[in-house]
Amino acid sequence: MYCNRKRHSIKYVKEKTKEIAEGYKCLEENYINNRTKLKFKCKEGHIFFMKWARFQRGCRCAECARNKKLTLSYVKRETKKIAKGYKCISDKYKNAGNKLTFLCDKNHIFKMNWNNFKQGKRCSECAGNRKLSIEYVRKKTKELTEGYECLSDVYVNARTKLLLRCDKGHEFWMNWRNFQQGQRCLVCYRENNRKENHLKWKGGIEVTWYDTYAHQIDWIEEVQRDPENPDYLQVRCTESSCRKWFNVTNIEIQNRIGAITNRVNGESRFYCSEECKQNCSIFRQRVSPKRFINTNNIRYDQAE
Repeated sequence: MYCNRKRHSIKYVKEKTKEIAEGYKCLEENYINNRTKLKFKCKEGHIFFMKWARFQRGCRCAECARNKKLTLSYVKRETKKIAKGYKCISDKYKNAGNKLTFLCDKNHIFKMNWNNFKQGKRCSECAGNRKLSIEYVRKKTKELTEGYECLSDVYVNARTKLLLRCDKGHEFWMNWRNFQQGQRCLVCYRENNRKENHLKWKGGIEVTWYDTYAHQIDWIEEVQRDPENPDYLQVRCTESSCRKWFNVTNIEIQNRIGAITNRVNGESRFYCSEECKQNCSIFRQRVSPKRFINTNNIRYDQAE
């Protein structure tokens, strides 16, 4: 069942046009519905077409809207309305994209175009976004880290690299944002984190932890804890005549895990020495062990 709404007449539309938009006229002779465009004439004499639904919502002549230029007095008046304590102190207004001079409620003078000001942007100094000077950066560099210097002559922004010198004389490039966040000379960092200075230094011995790797290979290899240090992992040599327990390296254990999970080619078996590897009958053998003779194809009843 359809709603029985009364349809507008062209007479009603013409009268309503004059009522809701002073100086506007509807020039159509027929009205179909509110989604069909009608012919209008604005108070400046521009002819345009628009749906009645849009006209009722407040849309008007597009040409008038484009040509309407704001005045300086309007901008100054609106500045006080939308930002309490702010003033526009410019002497001329050109357009919404050109910068104007403003005075904030803390007496900071700054420049900004009218579009940005209308969208809510305000004094950059109050917001803490004031552009830094190279003098400030040089002074702050010494305050943040004793012995450091900024050697650059120009500061662009926080993402542009500056030339810095550390307390040991190393010169390096780094942007101001990273320096403020605590990053320092990379050469010094590497020197201070090598060998005995590193947190994980174990005396120069490569360590393979039992708890990390044992459960990944104990279903296919013989493993045990190192008798001298139970935290270390030991495995048996694959060579049948050796079968010695030894400490395996991280690379060897990772290669073996990769082989049994089909991530790398080969088997990467464990050998305690190069000699055991070369003597092992299955090392690099794809079909059968070394020196293996297949007797299945030999006919013993055949005369030589």
